[in-house]
Amino acid sequence: MSVSSVASIPQVRVLGRHVAKQHPLTLFYTAAGIECLFTGSELWIQLNADYNQYEPWVSVELNGAWISRFPVNKGESEICCFRGMTPGTQKHIRVLKDVQAMNDDPAHLLQITGLRYEDGEFLPLPEPKYRLEFVGDSITSGEGAIGAKQEQDWIGAFFSAENHYARMTADALGAEYRILSQSGWGLVSGRDNNPNYVVMPHYPLVCGLAGGAQCRLGCTAA
Repeated sequence: MSVSSVASIPQVRVLGRHVAKQHPLTLFYTAAGIECLFTGSELWIQLNADYNQYEPWVSVELNGAWISRFPVNKGESEICCFRGMTPGTQKHIRVLKDVQAMNDDPAHLLQITGLRYEDGEFLPLPEPKYRLEFVGDSITSGEGAIGAKQEQDWIGAFFSAENHYARMTADALGAEYRILSQSGWGLVSGRDNNPNYVVMPHYPLVCGLAGGAQCRLGCTAA
């Protein structure tokens, strides 16, 4: 099987705010990830993750269907997008980070370190009809978009980039989209009236509200 970085495959589209041509590719905000068309029989995503409180969660789509969702373990790991499928047929894959940038956990980190694949090639994706950006708070972070109605715990498992108005809107319009959001953060103050918890001062940066390990990975790049 072949192994390549995302940066070395121009046909792979990087989703969400990111540092251009970065390897490994760091995923910051909700719905950051990758999208590709691949004709092979097998495709794996290699990941690197870390956290103290809030583990990263990831969703995988295959040909428009949501087929898997899981927390990413600390350190290096690998996930199977599909295997054993018919070579030569196009498979549309989208891998999305389900959770937000987790400002309260400086160790929070998710990176794509490589793609491992067999029996095929990556094809150019159609150009999107539109490019949209969604800016907001918990709703735009996908908080509470998955899980039972009675859940009250604030944990990564209850964030979702799939059951999400931005994804639904963008897909309906044939658009590529990006998200900039943080739960409890507003335009003039946070939910607790803290004037420091506002989103727009961080808008010019890739992910200025992130901290810790992500600072050296380009989150404060303009």
